[in-house]
Amino acid sequence: MISTLSACKNNGNNNGEDGEEATLNIIDDNYRNWYEIFVHSFYDTNNDGIGDLNGVTAKLDYVKEMGFNGIWLMPIHPSPTYHKYDVTDYYAIDSDYGTLEDFKNLVDEAHKRGIRVIIDLVVNHTSNSHPWFKEACSHIRSNGEPGGEYGDFYNFRV
Repeated sequence: MISTLSACKNNGNNNGEDGEEATLNIIDDNYRNWYEIFVHSFYDTNNDGIGDLNGVTAKLDYVKEMGFNGIWLMPIHPSPTYHKYDVTDYYAIDSDYGTLEDFKNLVDEAHKRGIRVIIDLVVNHTSNSHPWFKEACSHIRSNGEPGGEYGDFYNFRV
């Protein structure tokens, strides 16, 4: 797959130097073709029925062969749900997907192939199982109103 982006030289008109429209090949390193991966259902290497980070690592050559130079992982942090959009620990990797070492290995192997890695970091909400949320709820139960160290992290109606 080859895509192009048309651009014009800024010389007062809408044409390139010779009057023709200039073309920029977007496969250039300034542009990325991202492959989004839902790790849970991508590739399972330990036969537990759930995709894992080692599965993503195992398929990096496949991703590269398809012409992608970046992967975008949907949430990989611990969560009580399969989609991982309700994070319980921002400093860890969900055990269904592997370990922090597995993630570091994935990033290292991706970079060896010229593939960049981004993750979907869910920062606009947490799980109701997250310690911050639990503490904020506990404060409301004890004091009848929002407050405490994490009270401002959430919008409560009391």
